[in-house]
Amino acid sequence: ALAVPVPSVRPTNYTRSLFHVFCGVASLSLVRVLPGRSWLIGVSLSFAAAAWTMEIVRRKSGWFNERIMRLFGKVAHPHERYRVNSSTWYTSALALLALFAPLPAAEIAVIVLAFADPAAALVGRRHGRTRLRAGRSLEGTLAFFAKVCFFIFLFMWIRWTLPRFRYDQLMHLGWKSLIPLAIFNMLLTGAGVLYFGK
Repeated sequence: ALAVPVPSVRPTNYTRSLFHVFCGVASLSLVRVLPGRSWLIGVSLSFAAAAWTMEIVRRKSGWFNERIMRLFGKVAHPHERYRVNSSTWYTSALALLALFAPLPAAEIAVIVLAFADPAAALVGRRHGRTRLRAGRSLEGTLAFFAKVCFFIFLFMWIRWTLPRFRYDQLMHLGWKSLIPLAIFNMLLTGAGVLYFGK
């Protein structure tokens, strides 16, 4: 029998991938929910300042570094114990996006960071045969770009498909349709509570 060399597979950190997705969904929620760009800038700069402060304190105190690494041990790489961790770079990127990027571009960037990076890690570690620099694989890189293209296409498709309402149309919808429906729902719920009791 002919022996075929199989490359070693680095262990996949599913907890880190889920953490990526969770942080991306939370960041996208902030982009969508915060009332204005100034709020988005303030919140993202606060997160970035907290992350960089934590990095500085980690360098000064070995005790604090050990506690932080124990807390985030499941999502941190071993080399991040003594180097700037990727979450700090992520919060810095979010702050730069809030400062300089248009909101649709910021949304796409957050979606890419949330989903394409874990997909590249999963595909690269499990199916990567062609090695590139720094332990990366061609297959993982292609998975990253495929996921980026997919999310950009999906984002553009949804934004171009849905109709855009004019301000007067939104006011008409709110005052003439949604508020009467809300009042009817409130009356119906109150009648149900009175009739059926607690």
